[in-house]
Amino acid sequence: MAYAGVTMTGGMTGRGPTEPIEAGDCRIVEALEHFIGRDACDRFVARCVEAVSPLYDGASPRLQSTPVRETYPLIRSLDSGRLDRAEKLLAEMRRRGLAPFAPMIIAQKPRNDAWVILPPVLERHALRTYVINGHHRLFAARSQGVKKVQAIVIHGVSEHAPASALRWREVQVSHAPPRDRNQTADDLKPDLVRPVASFLRSGYFCFASVDAAVRWCQWFAASTDRWLWDAESERLRPRLPAPR
Repeated sequence: MAYAGVTMTGGMTGRGPTEPIEAGDCRIVEALEHFIGRDACDRFVARCVEAVSPLYDGASPRLQSTPVRETYPLIRSLDSGRLDRAEKLLAEMRRRGLAPFAPMIIAQKPRNDAWVILPPVLERHALRTYVINGHHRLFAARSQGVKKVQAIVIHGVSEHAPASALRWREVQVSHAPPRDRNQTADDLKPDLVRPVASFLRSGYFCFASVDAAVRWCQWFAASTDRWLWDAESERLRPRLPAPR
């Protein structure tokens, strides 16, 4: 199945997953909501969460303003280069009057590729909100005195968080962090790691143009098909119907 230059079995047509964006080489185009409307944006976010892992089956993702101080990181080490990009992205969003870190589309220069960037992904368990994806952006917000950010908060997850909660003061910035930052987590349970980062940074969120990105977001938000991310092959696979 293909739409807007994207094949559902291989990301952007003719390309595999791309390298992470460099904030210095990008310009923010606009919040995704501006292109497809709030309702479609909410549906798109929900469909993306549903596709990440069976652990999110039956969960309730909500796009909401979240106090940074009420979040709990799961890793101790952040990459200084990625943090620098997160700080530049945050500064640009604030300069343009956009709510950090609302879903957005970014155009990358000089190729004019368009990236769909979703907010940090958090999970609510009991009285705590755990950071599953977006540690660098939340750290940047905290460092710059930003009190609240837009985040995807997932309620009703069937399993506990994949690691023990930390405090932000325990998180260090490193110029040479481990290749797998999960190694810096406490009491990591590998079988519970959600492949959020590999999905959101894959070729499925990079397009040849802003127009192609918008059309695919609209289609994915409205689609009744169900998909599941396969982190090993880096492909979206059709979900098989539940056995009767």
